[in-house]
Amino acid sequence: MDLQALGFSSAAGLRPSERKVADCLLNDPEWFSRATLSEIAEIAKVSEPTILRFSRSLGFRGFQDFKYTLIQNLANPPATVHTLISESDSVSTVISKTLEANINALISLRESLDPEVLSQAAEMILGATDLIILGFGASGIVGQDFAQKFPLFGLPIHAPVDAHQQFMAATLAKPTSIIMAISTTGSSIAVLNSAREAKSRGASIIALSGRDGPLAHTADLVLHTGQQEDTNEFTPTSSRLVQLAVVDALSVIVVLLRGREASAELRRMKHRLNSMRGSTQLLEPEVFPDV
Repeated sequence: MDLQALGFSSAAGLRPSERKVADCLLNDPEWFSRATLSEIAEIAKVSEPTILRFSRSLGFRGFQDFKYTLIQNLANPPATVHTLISESDSVSTVISKTLEANINALISLRESLDPEVLSQAAEMILGATDLIILGFGASGIVGQDFAQKFPLFGLPIHAPVDAHQQFMAATLAKPTSIIMAISTTGSSIAVLNSAREAKSRGASIIALSGRDGPLAHTADLVLHTGQQEDTNEFTPTSSRLVQLAVVDALSVIVVLLRGREASAELRRMKHRLNSMRGSTQLLEPEVFPDV
């Protein structure tokens, strides 16, 4: 077992003394979740401030914040579709199990996603001047899909893929900017650092996350998708699918709130794109009298 198996960022970058705390955690997570600072310090043979530094190194504001998330993660361990598949399964069985897991993830999202929270996110975006997307790996792919939908949202969307570029974009955020921070684990340190930087400059933070954690605690609004897979060992297909589904739903809600004029602009844009592609299914010109 490692830290990512418990739903946290990896131990890369931890100091030697902090690694002792990590080893103590991984040796008995259940005990660690109940232990006090002094008890952990005694077992790990470190000082109590070291344990506080360990918590902050993983992106948390403090020890209690870290323990709260640990307890949640232990109660709801990350699942993966790959655990449902055995080496003896036929190709057709693998296909069936994989698709069923993805379908179940989307059904679970449909039942759990809060319409009121999604509406609040849409209203926040409508009042923004620009949108900055933060996310890496599979979450970064979702961010790129988000950015491609900028005509639907009606505002500039910036989704840099590099960690340094994301942080620089965060330093340029304004009080009228919206930050969409995407993290399946809710504890990606690079995403968290950039989100906090943007928030210090007055920007509002919307988190798209699979778990409660430091990112959710930093955000002004959280779109919960539920943890779908163990991101340490496998590519999080189900997690990415539910994130994409949330982005799709959010984009449609924003378009509807923008009104008929926005819908007409989108139709005109699609018509012109079809012309550029040489499509044989062009809409009739009279549909767009001003084209």
